[in-house]
Amino acid sequence: MTYPIKFLCVLAGSISWFSEAQAQDLRSLRLPYSTASPITIGSGIDIDLINQQRFTCMNFNEEDIKWLDSSGATQTSSTIELVSDYKSLAKTLELDVDYKAKGDVSIAALKAGASLQLNSKYQDFARDESRTLAIVVKAVSYYGRKGLREYKLKQPFDQYILAGNHEEFRTRCGTHTVVAESRQSMVSAIIMITDLGRTSKTSLENLYKSTFSASGAIEAVKVEASDELTLKWKNIVDTASKLGTMKISFESRGGSGVSDALKIAASNNPEDIKAILTSLTSLGSSFTQSKSAPYEYLLISNSAFGAKIKIADISKLESLNSYFEQLAKIDFALNRITNYKNSFQEIYDRFYKPVLTKINGVRSNLVNAIEQCVLNDDCGYIPPNDLGILYLEDIITADTLTLDCSYTKYDITDTQGKIRSTDVLYGIAVNLKGRIRLADFVSVENAIVARFGPDSQTTKFNPGFLGVSVSQPDQAGNARIAATLDYRGFKPDVVNSGGTIALNNQKEITEGRETLQNSIFSISIQAKNGMSIINTVGPAFGGNCPITRVSLQ
Repeated sequence: MTYPIKFLCVLAGSISWFSEAQAQDLRSLRLPYSTASPITIGSGIDIDLINQQRFTCMNFNEEDIKWLDSSGATQTSSTIELVSDYKSLAKTLELDVDYKAKGDVSIAALKAGASLQLNSKYQDFARDESRTLAIVVKAVSYYGRKGLREYKLKQPFDQYILAGNHEEFRTRCGTHTVVAESRQSMVSAIIMITDLGRTSKTSLENLYKSTFSASGAIEAVKVEASDELTLKWKNIVDTASKLGTMKISFESRGGSGVSDALKIAASNNPEDIKAILTSLTSLGSSFTQSKSAPYEYLLISNSAFGAKIKIADISKLESLNSYFEQLAKIDFALNRITNYKNSFQEIYDRFYKPVLTKINGVRSNLVNAIEQCVLNDDCGYIPPNDLGILYLEDIITADTLTLDCSYTKYDITDTQGKIRSTDVLYGIAVNLKGRIRLADFVSVENAIVARFGPDSQTTKFNPGFLGVSVSQPDQAGNARIAATLDYRGFKPDVVNSGGTIALNNQKEITEGRETLQNSIFSISIQAKNGMSIINTVGPAFGGNCPITRVSLQ
């Protein structure tokens, strides 16, 4: 049987056809490509056991595989993107994640307490994404789809359908068939920052967004062409390397393969963004359709051939993927918290032991949800987005971090003999108001504060705070804190310019203000068990601090 454009469907012993528009609806399920998998065009797949390939039930030759789109790139881009969660990283790099993230532990083993390890790239990011960031610098060209235009079933598989033996057809051919692949050429540098505190991650995100982009990717050429932005990039990378552990890796797909990755790897200094971008631009210019590689498969439901089987859609894959990723996070958290028994027994007994029952309850719900989704197609369970687990490193939460500005009034007589009063900025304080966890076990008052700013300088105060007030801890061990982290004073050089205020050193004051506005502050806290804990806050929001303003009188 041959089904060009239209698709045969056998219902109640009669033969009918799908139109082309209806057929397109059936080709909406996508599966990431993996070099470790034997799955290819023509492969049968069972949506419930997607790691297990079925027979190739379609009858075709290699010459039947054609380009389905244009003869050139459908889209080309070179971008820089901050990635704060694993799902976004997988999407950015088109990683092999959907459904395959689950690992090979059986449901029975999971119910017995076996720990889940994700069979996916960057699994450490997936397990501990609240403390991991990535900056992806990427050049990519998309070349559309390559696949089959006509679908033919081999014998005896078509006979199973005509005979109504649908279960046998599913056992042999699965629920879906791969009919095309989407192709691209891509090379990227991934700057991974791990071992961050929760507050450090948030501060780095805020610093990046205030410097480059509040959301989404930015065009790499904008950074490459701007000396100012490359300096700001250097500051962000330098700051990240001091707050966490930094590693740069390289990915390539299509193009010249490994040689492309080696070329960009020669520019392995993450601070030298221009060298990385120059390499990306050079490699991207050589991308061609013939050298492109698959990055995802396009599936068709076997119901298009008349098979009476349940139709699973992408929502099931996404649900299972989210379940397994969340389960990996929980197992990581349980292991980490259990280790506190050895490092800080008193805190474990008082604060973390009571939490374990709650976390284990969430884990049990997730394992049950996986079982229901796999076996019964009941995938309606929504796992919690945030486990709500605060680790020992999560000490300070900043409710507000503001620039509080001080002004002095200057009176100037204008040409009409009237006195004009203008306020001129002469001081900026960076003030924190927030909360402290485990206040009985840390020495916050004696913390050391370091500033990381666009002036590429790190200023340390020892002891740290210029001023600090800490309340008595409540029964849960939480206290309030109000502290001044930094202060910048100015000496305005004021002159009368035609009856208005003018500043000879306005550039100096402006640069000083912008430095504080775009700085983050790490607070190094000593715990009673000897641990040195770093929490980070900033950049400061609020208090725009205009250089001059109309006097409030």
